[in-house]
Amino acid sequence: MVDNVRVVTAKIEVEDRQGFRRMADILREKLENGIGVLGAVLDHRASFLVVVTDNLIHSRGLKAGQIAQEIARVAGGGGGGKPHLAQAGAKDPRAVEQILAKAKEIIVRQFLRSEK
Repeated sequence: MVDNVRVVTAKIEVEDRQGFRRMADILREKLENGIGVLGAVLDHRASFLVVVTDNLIHSRGLKAGQIAQEIARVAGGGGGGKPHLAQAGAKDPRAVEQILAKAKEIIVRQFLRSEK
């Protein structure tokens, strides 16, 4: 936990985008106070879903879309979405590990520590 915020990153195996979204929704519900980044290979590309709990959206102004954009830059990808849920991606499926390895560091440095 960082600044009392849980930050979770994980690579998961899913069959399709619907299952990927369902996993992100489940993670968001369980976090209660946190940010989650799920990575998977879908359609031979690196895909990510970022979730932010409502309390962090309201109290700190955090937005999943902004986080998705920043983490995707690691591998030359892009992202965006709503405050509570956003997508990101990169062409190279190997980018899943690369982005997940940097995601927590980026979230802490750019979105949590800067809030103080």
